[in-house]
Amino acid sequence: MRKQNGNNPLQDRGRSVAEIRLQDVFQQVYLGLFIFARCPDGPRPSTVRPCQLPCKKDCIMTPFSNWTACPVICDPAGNAVKSKQSRKRLIIQLPSNGGQDCPEVLEEERDCEIPKICPGFRWKTHKWRKCQLVPWFLRKEHPGAQETCGPGLQTRAVSCRQLDGTQADVSECLKFGKAMPAITQRCQLPCQDDCQLNNWSKFSSCTADCVGVRTRKRALIGRSKKKDKCKNTQMYPLSETQYCPCDKYNAQPVGNWSDCILPEGGRVESILGMKVQGDIKECGQGYRYQAMVCYDQDNRLVETLRCNSHGYIEEACIIPCPSDCKLSEWSNWSRCSKSCGSGVKVRSKWLREKPYNGGRPCPKLDHINQVYEVVPCQSDCNQYVWVAEPWSVWKVSNVDLKENCGEGVQTRKVRCMLNTIDGPSESVEDYLCDPEEMPLGARESRLPCPEDCVLNDWGPWSRCSLLGLGSSSPLPPLTTLPAKPILLGLVIFQKTSERHSLEQLDHPCTRTNNRVRTAYTLRSPTVGRQCPDTTDREPCSLNLNCFNYFYNITDWSTCQLSPNAVCGSGIKTRMLDCVRSDGKSVDIKFCEELNLEKRWQMNISCVVECPVNCQLSEWSAWSDCSQTCGLEGKMWRQRSVVQASQGDGRPCPSQMEQWKPCPVRPCYRWKYSPWSECRVESVVCGHGIRYRNLSCFVSDGSGNGESSLVDEELCSSLELAIDGDKQINLKEACTLPCPVYFIRFEQEISLLI
Repeated sequence: MRKQNGNNPLQDRGRSVAEIRLQDVFQQVYLGLFIFARCPDGPRPSTVRPCQLPCKKDCIMTPFSNWTACPVICDPAGNAVKSKQSRKRLIIQLPSNGGQDCPEVLEEERDCEIPKICPGFRWKTHKWRKCQLVPWFLRKEHPGAQETCGPGLQTRAVSCRQLDGTQADVSECLKFGKAMPAITQRCQLPCQDDCQLNNWSKFSSCTADCVGVRTRKRALIGRSKKKDKCKNTQMYPLSETQYCPCDKYNAQPVGNWSDCILPEGGRVESILGMKVQGDIKECGQGYRYQAMVCYDQDNRLVETLRCNSHGYIEEACIIPCPSDCKLSEWSNWSRCSKSCGSGVKVRSKWLREKPYNGGRPCPKLDHINQVYEVVPCQSDCNQYVWVAEPWSVWKVSNVDLKENCGEGVQTRKVRCMLNTIDGPSESVEDYLCDPEEMPLGARESRLPCPEDCVLNDWGPWSRCSLLGLGSSSPLPPLTTLPAKPILLGLVIFQKTSERHSLEQLDHPCTRTNNRVRTAYTLRSPTVGRQCPDTTDREPCSLNLNCFNYFYNITDWSTCQLSPNAVCGSGIKTRMLDCVRSDGKSVDIKFCEELNLEKRWQMNISCVVECPVNCQLSEWSAWSDCSQTCGLEGKMWRQRSVVQASQGDGRPCPSQMEQWKPCPVRPCYRWKYSPWSECRVESVVCGHGIRYRNLSCFVSDGSGNGESSLVDEELCSSLELAIDGDKQINLKEACTLPCPVYFIRFEQEISLLI
């Protein structure tokens, strides 16, 4: 079949394409699977379908952005702080189907270059506006006031600039600059008798930017032309000159800040409102200064006026005021430390505020920050007395019922009372009375029976002999004597002196001596009974019922001044105290009855040093600048101590000298230029002459050798000398070496064969 149909193109042409393709399929399937003609009739499966072959997609990135601006950050000391700048890029398309991946780095950072000087900010002041008179209703009350002239006010604008002159926001100057300059000032509209001048003319034009000076003028007008006072050009200048303005100059601070300097001539008043010689103002608001340096567009040092600067940055500063030691007022005097004899009373002040910043120091304080004043006092030993009420009715505990008598108890109330001329007046605390002398508040006794002898209460004990310690008087035991000397009567005794002789003295308080008390018979006993003994004796025992007496001297008081005085002459006092041999202070009468001799001085004069504040001289005039030019010049001023502090006076401050920077001035000097090449005439080598020029150079005087060439006019005021050598040499002989020629001979050698 294939052979018949396949070889006849005419027959093939009559068949459809589908038939031909079907025949091809049949032929392929027939080879190994099945014969197509045997498939059932019906829908034939599709042998072709569309599909999508995915494409690769690479990562797509934007280019890096520009580097961010470097922030300029300054620390409080004015030094630049290291910072960074960065740049970024973004992913536009992520990779897919095996495309190229995105890089990991999307942001880069790098260190910024640290500026040599932090940018500062300064206030720029503009011209004062026309003077405006103060309203007439405010001025008319003043003598001599005129309606069309007199005091007024004028205003001006201020703006903020960086130190290089560029405009800045006002907030920068308020935050980082010094105090804003005044925007108003007093002015005077001249009256007929005042010197009158016309307004300033405009400044003359400058020939070129940043070159030369410009001037402006004004003139006297009217009658002022004939007045001598108006012809004083210092008070009324008629011309003004300044450097031509230039935006190409750059101002920068240089060097350290000066000391904080107070306005000159300032004084403070003393507490009493009177000015005290030498009491110089030492604190408050002052100013410190930092030099300004001005560079031109070629980074050459020029006069600071080119940068419209007076040569300094000025900054307000504070010198803290000294604060003196502050104490409270004196407290009330305490009660005398002893209720009998000599004691002390005390008053005190306590610390309220410590001194600081060189204030007046405190007096010597104790561990709880108090200062005391102690004076001796004498207390009357009889000012407080024990007062006993009558005994109560007997309370019989063991009663003879038949006779209604026997053992019993009586009580009474005992109180300590203040003793006055009129007798005891009021009750006080018991501790003010001597506890050893306190009467009994209760007693046991026997209520007498009718047949008993009745006696009254015992009378007081008789006194043992009163003896004072003198040259022939007995002494208390040596163990009761203090280690330091005590003045006793006529003799000064110490613990170990005359030990044997003292022990041999006759002593009255021995058991061989007695004291006595008696009672009286109130009712005689019945027959067969006797009254008890009406006399009672007991031996005189030292420091029990028998005592010796001697004087004791108190310590000196502090120096006592008159009531309103705080220093000067005063008196120290001390007191005599009568002391019993057991160490108890008793009424002075016990010693006075013995007629003991008093040899002690009771008062001496003393002096309390008056506080004197340190007084200083006025500041001297500022010294000449330490350098005539350059960056490091300084001026100094000194003062000295006129009166050193005394007592608790305010001490002298430590700062006896101050400095501030000098205005920076360029250092100009003559220098040789390099030698020219050696020049010879008419020949090409041999002896010749070389030349050099004399040029003007400027430097900052720091000695690092860097200098810049400037116009010779700037050195015109200098002596023509090089490093002090006035002999100028601008040419010298030289030798130009002749050239050396080499002759090369070549020889051809022919080889004959």
